[in-house]
Amino acid sequence: MTDSDSSEVQFGEIEAHKHFAVSIFNHCWELIDKGADRTEEEDEEMLLAAQASAYHWLKLKGHVPDERWIQAPAISHDQISNVYAMLGNGEMALAHAKKSLEWCEKNGVGDFVLAFAHIRFAKAYELLGDTDKRNEHIRSAQKLIAEISNDGDRDYTLSELKNVPGYDEVMGGA
Repeated sequence: MTDSDSSEVQFGEIEAHKHFAVSIFNHCWELIDKGADRTEEEDEEMLLAAQASAYHWLKLKGHVPDERWIQAPAISHDQISNVYAMLGNGEMALAHAKKSLEWCEKNGVGDFVLAFAHIRFAKAYELLGDTDKRNEHIRSAQKLIAEISNDGDRDYTLSELKNVPGYDEVMGGA
């Protein structure tokens, strides 16, 4: 491309990080949503996209509204944990669930973000065969979901919790 090519998009560094943080995050979710239709190459792309998005969000501290940025690291680790769980890697899913929860606790992040951290723990412990810890996090997520003020966020978070293996057993079909 030449400098005179009008199809080239010009970004400053911060604008580039904003663009890629959001677009790569959303692309990762598109791959997640493909489910069993994903190829092995798309599985790798999904993992790399989750990690790349987290990197770009990290670079935005002080450049996006505090309330948005304060959740970003927890949400990033949540997405990475989710991807590792989908790929069957319980250890890495657990490591990133821990990072998400630690960020929430350290920075006072609650609501759906905190509930999702517990959902990721539950999925990781399911993969690792620890049903007691899985059940503990299912119960914790259920309690946190009841406190989510936005109906859409609450409904979506609950639908994700209900996808955790063992949910019906733990919650008695709730």
